Amino acid sequence: MTRDEIEALLTFAGTYDSREVGEAMVTAWLAAAVHAQWTNDEAIDAVIAHYAANNDWIRPGHITQTIRGSRRRFWQE
Repeated sequence: MTRDEIEALLTFAGTYDSREVGEAMVTAWLAAAVHAQWTNDEAIDAVIAHYAANNDWIRPGHITQTIRGSRRRFWQE
């Protein structure tokens, strides 16, 4: 994912939880996204899935877990 995509993702998450997005947050989330090889579509889907079932603030680990679960299910089919 790109820095702009991460910033947009965090802004999108903020529509659910009113977070204020700052440079440090974008940098940290980008590092997690690159490390775990998120795609933009997967990350957006993970945010939607998280807030459809949760009231807790989403963190990078939540997105990684959701994406890994989706990928596992895809390869098992």
